[in-house]
Amino acid sequence: MIRALLLATGLLFASPALAQTPTPPAQQVSPQQVEAARDTLNALMFETGLLDQSVNEFAATSWPELRQRAASSELRESLSESRRAALDQFVEEAPAIIQGEVRTGAAELIAATSGSIAELFSIEEWQGIAAFLRSSEGRGLFMKLANGQRSTLTSDELDFVRRFYDSPAGRAFARNGAELNRRLMASMEAEMPAVMARVRTRLFARLCQSLGDECPTQLQPNAGAL
Repeated sequence: MIRALLLATGLLFASPALAQTPTPPAQQVSPQQVEAARDTLNALMFETGLLDQSVNEFAATSWPELRQRAASSELRESLSESRRAALDQFVEEAPAIIQGEVRTGAAELIAATSGSIAELFSIEEWQGIAAFLRSSEGRGLFMKLANGQRSTLTSDELDFVRRFYDSPAGRAFARNGAELNRRLMASMEAEMPAVMARVRTRLFARLCQSLGDECPTQLQPNAGAL
């Protein structure tokens, strides 16, 4: 899901008029730059709505099958009647639980990644990119492109993109956007296994809390499947 966000980012900033040439600046990175980078990634992952959309799509397409597997699992068969009811309740609540854990994992990923990209833009440039993503027009564009709806962009929306690229933040992005995507992919590929392992650990901890003393030992430290 998080990888899909990065691909969508690449689509959003693939300007039809400007070629992106990676020219990362060599400069001292300030804590304020790291914070501005973190804030921009927050806007990208959370405020556009794409992260929640990805989780909801997972729930809609995959959860019926997973619910059925849980209902006929060896784990459920091994439980007492009261703990079976607790497992069933956990399964019904799992989409919301997963959404919360994915959001926590995304925040962890942002914190781990921000420092590796901060030098690419000044504080003001980061703020300009974040403002673009937070604007109603920017959010709408992002969601259209992320959902493969480039052909539906209106002339007003294309004009809005061009105005962004005429701004200082947009010109900076035209120079360094490709390098940003490269570093994001590399950093998140490196950090994602540990983040997802923590997400799975927390999920199974919550499951074991529901099952109490009937939670199998192998589920407590590991993230196996039901």
